Amino acid sequence: MKKSLLSLVGTLLVTASAFAQNLLPDSVFVVRGPQTRLPFGWSAQCAAGAQATVDPVVAKDGAVSLKIETSPDSPKTWNMLSHSVPDLKAKTPYTVSAWVKTAELEKGAMAYISLNCFSGTKRLAANDSGTKLSSSRDWTRIVFTLPELPKGTSEARIVFCLYGHGTAWFTQPQVESGKTVTDYAPAPADSARAARRARQSVEAKAWLAARRLDGEGLPRVAVLDLGLGVG
Repeated sequence: MKKSLLSLVGTLLVTASAFAQNLLPDSVFVVRGPQTRLPFGWSAQCAAGAQATVDPVVAKDGAVSLKIETSPDSPKTWNMLSHSVPDLKAKTPYTVSAWVKTAELEKGAMAYISLNCFSGTKRLAANDSGTKLSSSRDWTRIVFTLPELPKGTSEARIVFCLYGHGTAWFTQPQVESGKTVTDYAPAPADSARAARRARQSVEAKAWLAARRLDGEGLPRVAVLDLGLGVG
């Protein structure tokens, strides 16, 4: 587990430096113990009987997913997760992408992504992806390019959407400048945060290992240099 975590973080850091910058913050989803609450910056609009959570089990190449799940008796409507994409510029094309997986979507149900554009509280355009998944589909990367933001756009939000009944998972979302999609890479701040978490996890496990009981059942005293600059 330690090796796989460090390997994933290393891949993220290398990828982030090699390709176009992801303009979407908070695209690396993390499970904290038994908690499955939404990550910072993400908000849900779900009908009664539907829920949006972090899924610690269903992942894509080690990347944890966000899940939207509806019950059979919930209203047949749109259930959404969204996050603001800061500092997008007018008269600039943007390419939006995310990996999406579905299970047991009923007839007429669909999962897709969007880049909603707003002027204040008024939505100017939904900008839904042309690709919409139905039924049960394995991980599929949905990609679309928006030629430019609608005039007067003050905020853009990436949206994960499930319409109807079933379950959909979303991971590795990306918004990048230009008309060409590149391999997923988190925003630079997210890469640094992931590396810091991985390092802290390794250090914590080493600290716990250093405190194991000795052969006589007594706590073993050890000093672990955590690089905190003491002294």
